[in-house]
Amino acid sequence: MVSRLNILTALCVAGGSPSVSVPQTVVSAEDLMQRVESEGAREVVRALYDRESDWSAVLRAIAGGDEQWMRVAVALRPGADAGASEMLTFAVGESLEHSPEPALRLAGPLFGLAAICGAVDIDDPRYASLEKSSEAVDRRQQRVASVSEAALANDRDRCIAFLEGSKDALVRFFKSE
Repeated sequence: MVSRLNILTALCVAGGSPSVSVPQTVVSAEDLMQRVESEGAREVVRALYDRESDWSAVLRAIAGGDEQWMRVAVALRPGADAGASEMLTFAVGESLEHSPEPALRLAGPLFGLAAICGAVDIDDPRYASLEKSSEAVDRRQQRVASVSEAALANDRDRCIAFLEGSKDALVRFFKSE
């Protein structure tokens, strides 16, 4: 990720003025947690959502499944409404393909297992067909099934069941198109 200092340096080297407004970038999960603490979740979500590239970067990071980023998702959730909330939920759901433990342990209680273990975002071009969306659900089921943490066994099993149930909904959706 490009830091604010690197952007400012690049502007100066290219002949730009240091007084040029440097865009605020998402630096790290820690940075965002500090912003939520000082500014509040609603303000941070609004600022990120207004800058599509920053919001997309945060969603991609959350979808990667890192525990710090899952904590960011949980911290941002109370400040998200409508579309932003749905996008956060889909990012947490996608994280099941990479690192399901943080999603189940940290985000599951707040977001709800039915939501994060539901169907994929069918508006996302990566899941634009029954085949692609079913493959994503299968990947999520396989990764969730690998969770061996005893404290997560019940959530793991419920998540797998929700994912299995989402397959029927995907079939109905894509067959009705």
